[in-house]
Amino acid sequence: MQVPFSIGVTGTPGVGKTTLVKDLTNVIPLTELAKNHECIEFNPRDTADVIDCDKLSKIDLAGDRNFIEGHLSHWSQVGGLIILRCRPDILEVRLTKRGYSQDKIRENVDYEILGGVWQDLHDDIRPKIEFDTSQSGGFLAKISSWVQQGCPHMVGVSDAKDWMSCADLWN
Repeated sequence: MQVPFSIGVTGTPGVGKTTLVKDLTNVIPLTELAKNHECIEFNPRDTADVIDCDKLSKIDLAGDRNFIEGHLSHWSQVGGLIILRCRPDILEVRLTKRGYSQDKIRENVDYEILGGVWQDLHDDIRPKIEFDTSQSGGFLAKISSWVQQGCPHMVGVSDAKDWMSCADLWN
């Protein structure tokens, strides 16, 4: 599938970004992009790599036609966004299976309940499409159709999946 510009595949950790992109071509993991442009460093306190979003946002991707996969890919200069969401109770199970600490699970589930990446996208005008990955099914065909249509704007912040009604499942 030939994309018209780079497209970010973004969402809270655990929503299915890596699973989704395994069936796509021309995928660049965000961590690889960040390393190649010196926007990442190891934080010994968190024992994790930390991406400098300000530096990331300055990487010129204008001539690229790739899928950029990572939970901060919406901070890069991609031309469009695929936003993945997941029901908080299902996300909790996924993160538990990954061995996340209870604090990290709580942080990510709360982030998803509060809208996830949509918190960063209020004034963003790039075309976006959103998928609920709580159940699998047909995402590749829908993405292919979206790309073939020229990546029209499919969803805005006011149309985004609302998990606030699920907050009591978590508390």
